[in-house]
Order: sequence, then structure tokens, then C-alpha cells
Amino acid sequence: ASRSTPTCTAEFSGFLLYKELGRRLKATNPVVAEIFTLMSRDEARHAGFLNKAMSDFNLALDLGFLTKNRKYTFFKPKFIIYATYLSEKIGYWRYISIYRHLQRNPD
Repeated sequence: ASRSTPTCTAEFSGFLLYKELGRRLKATNPVVAEIFTLMSRDEARHAGFLNKAMSDFNLALDLGFLTKNRKYTFFKPKFIIYATYLSEKIGYWRYISIYRHLQRNPD
């Protein structure tokens, strides 16, 4: 379950980032805004799933804390796209690692 904590935080942070990008791009580029909105929904589902799974181990994160205490830093879009790509690659392997850990430790 301890491997799930940074993963859940990363997923929820992605949700916040993509939601904000979708909101800010809505007027100037509605197609890209819709993509980010859909990505934010996906990240929120992942965070919710992980947080619920952690509750099975009597752990939970206060994800609302991240929405109340946020500071924005400007990044050029190419960095956001590259970071998203890397995040998805890392996240994929992280989920495999969590799955294997739970297989080895079903209790």
C-alpha cells in the first residue's frame, strides 16, 4: 500500500493540471481543451481508485489538501506534453509493480 501513496498523489496532481489546462484553453483551443478535460477525468478516476484501494489497508489521502494548497508554475506546452508521456510510461510500470506486490502479499 505504501507504493500506492505517491502514485495516488501523482494521479490527482495530473487531474488538477489537466483540469486547469482544459479550463484555460477552452476559449482559444476548444479541441485541445476537451482532450485535457478528458485526461483530467481519467486521472481523477485513477486517483479515486487508488485511494479506495488504500482504504482496504486503513490508509487514505486527503486529496482535497492538494486543491487548497496549490501554486502554479508556468511550463511551455512541449514540457507538459513530454512530462505527460513520461508520467504515463512510469505510471504503467508503477501499476504493474503494485499488482505484483499485492499478488505476493494478498493479506
